[in-house]
Amino acid sequence: MKNPLSVLQEYWKYPEFRPLQAEIVQSVLDKYDTLAILPTGGGKSICYQVPILCLEGIGLVISPLIALIQDQVEQLLRRNIPAASIHSGLTQIEIEIILRECQAGKYRFLYCSPERLQSTKFIEKLKYLPISIIAVDEAHCISHWGYDFRPSYLKIADIRPFFPYAPVIALTASATPKVQQDITDKLAFKSNYKHFQKSFARDNLRYAALQEDNKLAKMLEIIQKVRGTGIVYGRTRKEVEEVFKMLKEMNLPVTYYHAGLSVLQREKTQQEWIKGEKKIIVATNAFGMGIDKPDVRYVIHYSPPADMEAYYQEAGRAGRDGLTSYAVILYRHNDLDVLKKWISSRFPDITTIKQAYQDINIFYQVPYYEYPPNEQVILDIDAIVQKFNQYSVPVLYEIIKQLEAEGYFTYVEKELIYSKVAFLHNLEDIYTFMVHHPKYDAILKTLFRLLGGTALEGRQQSIEESKVAQLAKLSIETVYMQLNELHKLNVIEYLRSTDKPFLRWLMPRVPPEDFVINAERYQNRKKWYLDKLEAMLNYVQNTTQCRMEYISQYFGEMNTKPCGKCDVCVGRHKKTLNQNLFDRIKLEVMLLVAQQPLSYDEVIKKINTGNPQQREQVLRYLIDNNEVKLSPDLKISL
Repeated sequence: MKNPLSVLQEYWKYPEFRPLQAEIVQSVLDKYDTLAILPTGGGKSICYQVPILCLEGIGLVISPLIALIQDQVEQLLRRNIPAASIHSGLTQIEIEIILRECQAGKYRFLYCSPERLQSTKFIEKLKYLPISIIAVDEAHCISHWGYDFRPSYLKIADIRPFFPYAPVIALTASATPKVQQDITDKLAFKSNYKHFQKSFARDNLRYAALQEDNKLAKMLEIIQKVRGTGIVYGRTRKEVEEVFKMLKEMNLPVTYYHAGLSVLQREKTQQEWIKGEKKIIVATNAFGMGIDKPDVRYVIHYSPPADMEAYYQEAGRAGRDGLTSYAVILYRHNDLDVLKKWISSRFPDITTIKQAYQDINIFYQVPYYEYPPNEQVILDIDAIVQKFNQYSVPVLYEIIKQLEAEGYFTYVEKELIYSKVAFLHNLEDIYTFMVHHPKYDAILKTLFRLLGGTALEGRQQSIEESKVAQLAKLSIETVYMQLNELHKLNVIEYLRSTDKPFLRWLMPRVPPEDFVINAERYQNRKKWYLDKLEAMLNYVQNTTQCRMEYISQYFGEMNTKPCGKCDVCVGRHKKTLNQNLFDRIKLEVMLLVAQQPLSYDEVIKKINTGNPQQREQVLRYLIDNNEVKLSPDLKISL
């Protein structure tokens, strides 16, 4: 076994581990199942990559987003660490080649999406590989109570018996205690598993939630004062485009990003922002996963998000370099009402769900008791909504998630399927073509370099147009144009990439009389969403509790001290009370909680001195300064 610190220094060039990383790595090397809760930007990947490199064999890494998988594989390859990934963008031949190469010891890492574990062919090949560690990224996806439940994650426990000596490490940035328990249960953790959790507090972040009639003016004030790179999140595509236009009209270096843009547009937009060509990006929550830009100085939510988990992830994209940064929510009072209605509208009655199931099958021309071709289709929610004119996009999305929970479909989130190229002629004929068409010289030579001889045999090979552009020293637009031209000239076969989501049938289509849905499960899901929304709205409207403390307590961390830097803490410091009034309220608090522990609200109601705001001010001061204790069940005592 290699020394973990030596591996870190050799491949990552870091002098030492970050806090908790070394302990997590050692836990995995000691063969303990391990749950690691590390905030966004906390270095989760190191926690499984280092122990995999310390051991013989292959590390199996299960991750939900293909873009994240491809980013991780590219980073490992740049460090001369052999890694491969299996996803829907590969042909069956390509998958078999990778698995054979894994068995031959060519790779140290094999990445796959959880949906891959639903393939019996894949499992049959997988169980003969020398898997040393199973790493589950974004592990909250395994929980019904997680904010992005993926039923395919439940298959992970099924492969564990094939690798009895391989520990499982589950990693996530945000999980409530309920979700954490669900993770360890659903992954069949052994009873002696280890649990590591880094504080959810981010000392360099300044949180604020500001009620503003003129949100645009306040946003501009923040942008001008803070300067640097920033993200502005909008709740809908329409809002994103409106905010972008307003900022662009003011000659600010801004771009925008949402799922309605083409692959080329999104890639271009993202690169402009990452490289600093555009300082501001306005985006929906489709943007940010896998982005590790360290110098983001502010994240502004132009409208309140729907839940704390998503907000913590998005706000956490600010200040990863450890420097002071800002996470601000802007809202008008009616924004909160709109958000409540929007969430409630996502849950139609069960009759509508039953009809939507049949409509989806009709759209894809699936006969009763049969599957569609290949058992899956590219999901075009906009087209289905337009054809039947009965559902909004968010409502149909929620219906599909419910049908997934019932076992009818699997929804595969926006897998990026890379473009594919195959040469249609031999090398000599292609060189002759290049002599007569010199403008294609750079791109064809680059394709030879990237793909080698297999593409000349007529076998399709995956390509990334951005990589072709970089190596050929051409613009990305030119690359797309020339690939299309070469395809039309019958020099190559070029299949353009797609990143639309997939819908995979888990059972044949059933007629209406045989369709069953669990009403209790559906109502529980609705209540769960509304509870999460309520927690988010409480955060936004809260004027008495430190925001960092609120976030930490939401995720089960009860001992966080007030940050002293959020808008609530700063506002509290600005307020002053008459010393005599302060002392009288403090005395009443002490006498009350000396008799028995009381909840926060009970203490406020039982005090007779001062108004409720003054009582809260004193009580928060006493809690913040440890003059009274706040227990994990939120009771106040001496």
